[in-house]
Amino acid sequence: MVIQPNMNINNNNDDRNTVVFITSQGQVATYLTDLFTNPNLPLHKDYYVLGSSPNRESGIAFCEKERPKLVVFFETTAGTTSISETVYRIRLTGARVLFISSARMIGDAVLEALVYYGVYDLILDEVIDPEKFLNYVYQPRTFPDVSIFVRVLKVPDSGAGGRAFELPDLERIRQFSMRLEDDYLTDSVGRAVQGMNNRVDQSEERRSVTERIFSSQPNRPAQPKRPQQPMPQQQFQQKSNFGVGDIDINF
Repeated sequence: MVIQPNMNINNNNDDRNTVVFITSQGQVATYLTDLFTNPNLPLHKDYYVLGSSPNRESGIAFCEKERPKLVVFFETTAGTTSISETVYRIRLTGARVLFISSARMIGDAVLEALVYYGVYDLILDEVIDPEKFLNYVYQPRTFPDVSIFVRVLKVPDSGAGGRAFELPDLERIRQFSMRLEDDYLTDSVGRAVQGMNNRVDQSEERRSVTERIFSSQPNRPAQPKRPQQPMPQQQFQQKSNFGVGDIDINF
């Protein structure tokens, strides 16, 4: 049985929101279930847990059957279906998706796809503390908060001709998002840095976001470009018991 329902919760005539966890880590699913049923936290009054799924394919099927209000989806969840397709299928059910990963950053094509699908709750950290998690659950992010992850798509009104992409204007986004700085422009692992608007070359509007060049810090000589290397898996395992993007229950 791939689906792991929470048998301790009776959802008959229950007007609380429903939540599903999609993660291959059983300990993470248990931790989240405990978090949502903890009588000392507000979550148990507002949500009940339908269950968890250990892979992407069973998660899709579970969501299509149960139609949860909230889905907590970890990138590291096993499966052959791509992240973008998995999220698309889940979003078709009307569920809100909270996506957790520490393997991605501004300029990532997968994150761009998720935002296009209406996924605005993106937690991009190696270790997720309960306070931050609760903040995302109760304060859903909006499009301005994650618009830094998508290019501006320009299509003629006629629909004919080619499409053009324009890089997001960080200063304009800052006018409409109060969470952008804390969520993505200042973080512990330095994937995105505060003041990045001064370091982004926006002269070539048709380049993909991934190809943006982060120049050197002010008053420092420019560094030669080097191919980006994937971060070793061991770096993530040292800070988390479960892997990239999973919750560290020892926090």
